[in-house]
Amino acid sequence: MSWFVAIADYARQGQVVKLLSEMDFLAYAPKFIKTVIKNGKKIEVARFLFGRYFFVRMKAGWEASQFVRGVTRILLGPELQPLLISDEVVDEIKSREIEGVIRTNQGLCRGQRVTPRIGYLAGVEGRFHRADRQRDIALFDIIGVQTPVDFAPGVLEVLEPIRVADKKRRRRRRRRDDRVSRGSFAYG
Repeated sequence: MSWFVAIADYARQGQVVKLLSEMDFLAYAPKFIKTVIKNGKKIEVARFLFGRYFFVRMKAGWEASQFVRGVTRILLGPELQPLLISDEVVDEIKSREIEGVIRTNQGLCRGQRVTPRIGYLAGVEGRFHRADRQRDIALFDIIGVQTPVDFAPGVLEVLEPIRVADKKRRRRRRRRDDRVSRGSFAYG
């Protein structure tokens, strides 16, 4: 079988996937984890990987899926048939999931302290070395030798905290100190 691409209304992807599954359509809207800083704290938030786009399994009677509440449209070809995507493409996206979400490694820098989320080295500290499309490479101290180990994308997790909040506080303090010193010169 194969899949086709549908587009949901803004912020209704999850709702549309549930409605389609109730109508016996298999729908898949992959999510990824994005790390954001909110109120000076590092928070992980789940977002949809392709925004409003999601996949629906092709079957007889596919036309009914376009009338589900929240489906904006279906991507169609010139013969008014859905543009099909092979199972291998969707399976490859699903293979990158860890506990239902895809974890990306945005912002990993060479030499950064990391640990794998799963596997034999989970919890062991290593140093990020480099990344390419199919793998991330980190160096681990194994029997006193720095050994490169390959991981699937999204498996490595950063151990170092982000210190953005500290920088903001320093800037505010400087501004406040400048105002006080300017005020003392003006009145003194």
